[in-house]
Amino acid sequence: MKKIFLTLTVGIISISSIFAGINPDLQDEMNEKVIIDLSEIQLNPYSEDFVLVSFKIEKGEIKIQNISGSQALLKKLIVKKMVQMNIESEYDADFIYRYKFTFAKI
Repeated sequence: MKKIFLTLTVGIISISSIFAGINPDLQDEMNEKVIIDLSEIQLNPYSEDFVLVSFKIEKGEIKIQNISGSQALLKKLIVKKMVQMNIESEYDADFIYRYKFTFAKI
């Protein structure tokens, strides 16, 4: 039973933009590429765990400008995934994108 509960706990990350009007193509690309294994992370059962990231996209690479969040390990995992990404579409290099990643047990 513990394995079933852990498996259900592991998978869900909700990605949302802080500002309405963010490019839906970028939203889809982030959903596909930022996948975090939560099996070793203890999420807070009483409040939402989150990571807020501000970044630019320059020549297909993400350049993180600022990051904050509820847990240092979650921030580290998000940074690791995002800096390894290669963004396939063209985006405005001067625009700062802001995303909120939320983590929840299911």
